[in-house]
Amino acid sequence: MAIRLSILDQSPIYEGESATQAFQHTIELAQRAEQLGYHRFWVSEHHDSANVVGSSPEVLISHLLAKTNTIRLGSGGVMLQHYSPYKVAENFNVLAALGPDRIDLGIGRAPGGLPRSTRALQQGGGGSIEAATDHGGTGVSNNAGVAPSLEDKLVELRHFLQDELPSEHPLHGLRATPVVSSPPELFVLGASVDSARMAGRLGLPYVFSLFINGDVTVAEEAFRQYRASFEATSPKASHIQSQQRTHAQSHTESHTTAHSGSHTNSGAFHVRKPYVVLALSVIVADSEAEAEALAGEHMLVKIHLENGKTLTVASIEQAEEYGRQSAEPYRIEVLEPNVIRGTREVVEQRLRELHAKLAVDELVVTTATRVFAHRIRTFELLSQALRSPEEQVI
Repeated sequence: MAIRLSILDQSPIYEGESATQAFQHTIELAQRAEQLGYHRFWVSEHHDSANVVGSSPEVLISHLLAKTNTIRLGSGGVMLQHYSPYKVAENFNVLAALGPDRIDLGIGRAPGGLPRSTRALQQGGGGSIEAATDHGGTGVSNNAGVAPSLEDKLVELRHFLQDELPSEHPLHGLRATPVVSSPPELFVLGASVDSARMAGRLGLPYVFSLFINGDVTVAEEAFRQYRASFEATSPKASHIQSQQRTHAQSHTESHTTAHSGSHTNSGAFHVRKPYVVLALSVIVADSEAEAEALAGEHMLVKIHLENGKTLTVASIEQAEEYGRQSAEPYRIEVLEPNVIRGTREVVEQRLRELHAKLAVDELVVTTATRVFAHRIRTFELLSQALRSPEEQVI
């Protein structure tokens, strides 16, 4: 059975390379992914990093649109916490106009950088309009000056993308131009049960990043919670709940409640059914020994802050710098990277097992070997392993 495959490229830059060379690798990889029949090609957002160069996914996506023809392109993901939902909607509507039916907008929860870059990105605000004005169409009421939650901002972003600001929104009538017939497809990215529940409440597709949180049991529980939250807040469930309200409510009130954009009831914005994606790191080589050697080039580094937050970073040096910039006690944990590696046959078996165990709709694969030819080879071998014979391209 063929499995839907996509790629996340983080545009790594290695010793001796320029940013131009790193981006050229991303372009070549997107073109090869299209030839091989991959479904999506996503790029990431990282700031103030010596390891990756993709700090502006929307700009990079625009260039990739001009260099490819059919493959879906998107962000994996935009760090919405830093930005105005209105401006993000405008950026991605421009992309959707340039590449109709080809644009995805993945929203991430991580900061995408160290504390200093977060402070720089958030200068001047970027919060949701409802949170800043203490009322609005999301059904959320925050005190003025309180930073909106990511969920608040996702709700507002979706309103702008769908060109359907609620009548009670303080800027009702505002449009995120250009308005397009096929808006970007919106995804929630995460690596926890909490992010899964949020995606389910909002009725959006959900991507679990196994290459960040390598615990398959957490992924399994996240997908279970996502599906449960999704079904509980689907338009059908909401309509049934509205019919059970007291007869003192009018039919109009019931209908409005059943289809509002609130946190617990995403109504008409719900996708038709849950859609789950597993993102994971993979290395495929012609021998087990080569795959192990390539996987050994990297390590998984986590920094645990005293406030309870845990973040995954690229190196011990970056973890130490994060700790210094956060100005609070921390500890660093170095783990074996969460990489599925081996020959084509070994990796195929492991991925098919995960696909069946977690009942996912799609796999998004990333690989970070230091030699670009090895990255290309991974995706070629993976395509041969998981696509049907008639779909394969050599």
